[in-house]
Amino acid sequence: INEKDNEMKIKFLQYFPDKETREKVINSLEHKIAPELYRLVNLAQRMIKEFVKEIYKDIPDEKQENMNIIFNTTNIKYSQFRKEHNMEVDYKKRNIVISEKRKFQQNKVLGYIIHGYAHLFSNIKYGENIDNVLEEGNADVFTDMVINNFINNHPYENIGFHIENPYSIETTYINENSIERTRLYALKKLKIDKKMLMEYFFGDKEKFI
Repeated sequence: INEKDNEMKIKFLQYFPDKETREKVINSLEHKIAPELYRLVNLAQRMIKEFVKEIYKDIPDEKQENMNIIFNTTNIKYSQFRKEHNMEVDYKKRNIVISEKRKFQQNKVLGYIIHGYAHLFSNIKYGENIDNVLEEGNADVFTDMVINNFINNHPYENIGFHIENPYSIETTYINENSIERTRLYALKKLKIDKKMLMEYFFGDKEKFI
């Protein structure tokens, strides 16, 4: 727990089979959140946890641990980008960086945080060869589902800013977004779209495909 290297701590987990010790190690992981983003990050994590819990009912331990590892190791901050860039995600260093131009659009920043987390859930085992359409399209869909689920469950909660109902994230991945929403349409008709999206981010991508 006193070890300062997050990756070393995560490697140590293989030696601790008991849940209590594993939780202590995971809770001791370190990350940096820009002070002005702290409230939005907490809200994003709350929304994601609520959505995942509704899909799984009883979240499997491995998936719960992976989600908490990402939450406890991801650094999030603002930075300056080229005009067309809204955000960047570094899978290896676990960084989410959001364009400063969005600083006063909290509804958009919230979406970008969740979109970034989606990528990190998907790539917790860094080095996977992921199709860009699947990756970007699914991250957009996941973001919309998470936020709209929260809106529906808490219609009168004041979060400090306005969110359109229904919410739809605005990214530059228009083609990827459109293709993946079309693919998921059949799964939605079968009422397994959310379950299979969880398979993509937290389970077996081959099963999703």
